[in-house]
Amino acid sequence: MKVIFLDIDGVLNTSKTFENGLEIDSFRLEYLKTIIEETSAKIVLSSSWVKFFIKKDNEIIPRNEKGQRLYNLLNIYNIKIYDILNLGINREEMIIDWVSKNEVDSFIIIDDEPNMFKDLLDRLIKTSKVKDNQMLTNMDDCFGLCDYHIEIAKKC
Repeated sequence: MKVIFLDIDGVLNTSKTFENGLEIDSFRLEYLKTIIEETSAKIVLSSSWVKFFIKKDNEIIPRNEKGQRLYNLLNIYNIKIYDILNLGINREEMIIDWVSKNEVDSFIIIDDEPNMFKDLLDRLIKTSKVKDNQMLTNMDDCFGLCDYHIEIAKKC
């Protein structure tokens, strides 16, 4: 199985998203949908948004209104959450643990916080404008999931 460990904030939204009164950018969902279609990968939610979901009888169910809104948006794009991480320890350790317990052929991590990763940096598709803790100014068009991430994801 191919897996995408998906963060939400900084991937499917940006600060501009919230300025527009939204929580998720629909065009970023289109990019995610394309990645899923091109790779046949399953989504494992690795975001702090996992707190808005519960896993019951191997099904991911929204826990509250915010979870329901994300769930509904993902359904519009035919995107299903396959599983959620329990974020008890650091994200990288949770991903390593999840991969070790499941039949995973390959995986990528789509996240905006590269500082969370050290051993899995080769699996990270970084959606932030940060490099070595410095803001980059030549990537203003690319904060959050962007069209060029599609090609990167297909190679992983």
